[in-house]
Amino acid sequence: HKRDEATGHTVVRDIRGMRPRPQFILGELGYELHKDSEMQGTGIAEPPRAAIQNRIAEIMIRWRKDGNNDDKCDTIRTQEVPDFCRFIEERTSMLVDRGMGRYGFVHQTFQEYFAAYYLNTIRDVEKLWGEIKDKIWRQYWWEVLLLLSEMLAQSGDVLDVLLEKIIGETKEELKGVPSPLLLLVDIVIQGTPVTDFFKSRVLEHLYETCLVYGEFSGSFADRLGKLGDHGLNEETYNLLEKDIGGLSDKRRHWAIRYFSLRNDLIV
Repeated sequence: HKRDEATGHTVVRDIRGMRPRPQFILGELGYELHKDSEMQGTGIAEPPRAAIQNRIAEIMIRWRKDGNNDDKCDTIRTQEVPDFCRFIEERTSMLVDRGMGRYGFVHQTFQEYFAAYYLNTIRDVEKLWGEIKDKIWRQYWWEVLLLLSEMLAQSGDVLDVLLEKIIGETKEELKGVPSPLLLLVDIVIQGTPVTDFFKSRVLEHLYETCLVYGEFSGSFADRLGKLGDHGLNEETYNLLEKDIGGLSDKRRHWAIRYFSLRNDLIV
């Protein structure tokens, strides 16, 4: 910043006063690029530089509602966008030249983070649910949704509402792997602040799924074991004890075998 002041460059100062703020631009850009990379079957989107700049310009124009002002649109495309890209590329290295005329985020983690950031800016719960409802079934989006859950944990009861909706989806249709139930468990495992009541509901649903599938190892059973690291071993033990002493042969046989494989449960 001091160097820019000394040389008369105003890019840093202009970026700081930019509307929308740079993080909002990168958020929407990250979200759109993540959708692109999913369709392409790649980890990170690498469109041509011109395509990135056009998208950034569209974001700025739409946000400022300057679409009907040709002079302002031209200024955005020819001055502000190149300055913004140069600043992000040279000063933060989050957007970089990836070779062969391609341009994108320096790492998939940044693309995922800013995609989650964009989703977190959607304040209407129903609109947000509309954006993520289909994505909870697609494992490609789970890292974004895990990041989003951390962000939403700071936003009142929005996270609780969305988690209830996801639970409702898993009850209506159990499609196996990738199942949103695994996403819910991962939200607990990563340490997102959620209620004990929610943890118990996820545990019971996961337990029933393992039983239905007859799983002793695999995606569901492995996560059932990992929930023990979050204070749920005793509840798991109580569920097993109930089935071991129950009337259903299927439940009893599964519970006995599963219990024999777990050496970390409370006895």
